[in-house]
Amino acid sequence: DSSIYNLCDNTEQAIEHLAKRIESVLRTAKEDRRLVCTELLVPHLLTSQIAGEVIERAECEPCGLRGCHLYICIDDSHSSSSSGSGHMSNGGKAGSKSSDHHSQVNQPITSRLLGEVAIDRSVVPTFEVFLTLKRAVPNWFESLENKLLGKERVVLSEIYLLHKNKLYQEPSSPIM
Repeated sequence: DSSIYNLCDNTEQAIEHLAKRIESVLRTAKEDRRLVCTELLVPHLLTSQIAGEVIERAECEPCGLRGCHLYICIDDSHSSSSSGSGHMSNGGKAGSKSSDHHSQVNQPITSRLLGEVAIDRSVVPTFEVFLTLKRAVPNWFESLENKLLGKERVVLSEIYLLHKNKLYQEPSSPIM
């Protein structure tokens, strides 16, 4: 899309645009039943926080944000003890700048692909970002309510994983 050229110069608009595209993927995943639920609850500003981090990671890339291909996954493990694996981000806190964790290759084994976003289809991607969303652990009342009322509610956690993968080799400096 031609608006991508303008967005790359305005960070706020780029965050808003990317957040809406992430929300669109989540909506489509729910409609297509890749995400089985009757209700999907996303924490306020979560998609904006994620978009902001993706944009930060694009700053040092040759094509910037336009060279990004974003994969959106959901962690299907229901354990709350998964905080030790990979890169955790919680709204840009605690180590969110670190982008290459080799212990976390692509996406966790317990996750499934919900959809993907090619930021600019006219540019060959120079890097990919794997976003793994986590489910919030429901309290006992919510679990009981879901079972009794037959609701299939998915509540996303504010904790998510981001993993960046470069699709090119850094040019080596010539030896003179």
